[in-house]
Amino acid sequence: MTFTLDQIDKGIYEALRLVAVVAGYLPDITVHTNKLAYDTALQAIKTAGKQPINLYGVGAWKAKEQLKFNTIVVERTQRELSTIGYNGTKYYEPNATTGFDVMQRPIETASIKYNVSLVARNSQEEKELATLIGKALGTAKTHHGYNDNGTATTDVFWVFREQIVNLSDRDFIEYQFRYKTSELFLEQDIKIDEVHQLNEIH
Repeated sequence: MTFTLDQIDKGIYEALRLVAVVAGYLPDITVHTNKLAYDTALQAIKTAGKQPINLYGVGAWKAKEQLKFNTIVVERTQRELSTIGYNGTKYYEPNATTGFDVMQRPIETASIKYNVSLVARNSQEEKELATLIGKALGTAKTHHGYNDNGTATTDVFWVFREQIVNLSDRDFIEYQFRYKTSELFLEQDIKIDEVHQLNEIH
């Protein structure tokens, strides 16, 4: 299974977004595709008595003093290399012209670590956000990666919860859920040579 970091980032975000949509805390951006439709759906959530959440994916991190309450933030923190891999193993793959391509697998795998933080103004809000994170990511679940065009990858990766840290202060409630993916290949197999197939002599 090979993923890009961007596919994994989007997979974590999509897991959270989809649960928030089903629970009625966010409009579905794949349905309400323009700003007017999205804003109308957002107002409908408020009219129904719920407070829409703020959900920030990797790369959208804001300084704590800029964050709104009722917020979930996903932050990629570390790429942890593993000794498990194919160690650059070579293999042969038929091609349509010369005979065979000589391919090489990646040297190593890596696990990616994420912090998924919630920021709340009261215990009720904190409970709702923690429930969303729990339903989306759990303690050990598989997830699809997502491409830029919104399609899911065929392969899945595991995400494991390592710990929950209380970072609350006098003015806000903040919990950080720390996750780690299974060991993944982050590089594609590469072509390093070609082998020409000999014609059979009769």
